[in-house]
Amino acid sequence: MFARVCAAIAAACIALSACAPEAPPAAQAPGQEGQVRLGSTQALQDWLMIARTQDGGFVHFNQQSIFRENGQARIDVQVRHGAPQLYESETDRTETTIRYTLERIGFVFNCADETFAIRERQIVDENGTVLATIPGRPDLFRPTPAGGVARLVLPPACRGR
Repeated sequence: MFARVCAAIAAACIALSACAPEAPPAAQAPGQEGQVRLGSTQALQDWLMIARTQDGGFVHFNQQSIFRENGQARIDVQVRHGAPQLYESETDRTETTIRYTLERIGFVFNCADETFAIRERQIVDENGTVLATIPGRPDLFRPTPAGGVARLVLPPACRGR
C-alpha cells in the first residue's frame, strides 16, 4: 500500500513538473548596452513601483523601456500623484487647464556623470488616454538632483539596480 501511494505521488510530481513554465531568459548583466529584459521579473507587470510620493502617490518605472547605449540609458517613469495637479497650456486662441493625477516621463541619463534630460512628458487621464504631450530636450543634460524622481530611477536605468 505504501509503495502505491509513493508511486502515485511521484507520478503526480512528474505530471506537475511538465506544466511548470520555462525558466526565464537570463537578465542582461548590469551596465551592458542594448535593450534590457529583466529575466527575474518576467511574471511581473511592466510597471514596477520604486517609491511613494509625499502626497500619497506612487512612482513606477517601466522595466521594458530600459535601453542602454553609448554610455546613456533611457527609462520611462510613471508618477501617480496623490493629489490632483494642474497643467496649463495655451495657444494663440485658447488657454487650457487640465487637472490630472497621472503623468509619464521619458528620461535619458548620461550614466558616467549622472546627468539627465527629459525626452518627453505626457499628461494621462485615468483611462490611459494621453491628454497632453510636452516635448522634452533630450540633448539638454543637467545634474541629477539629490532628491526627486530622476535620482530614484538613475540606478535601475544605468546599472540595473
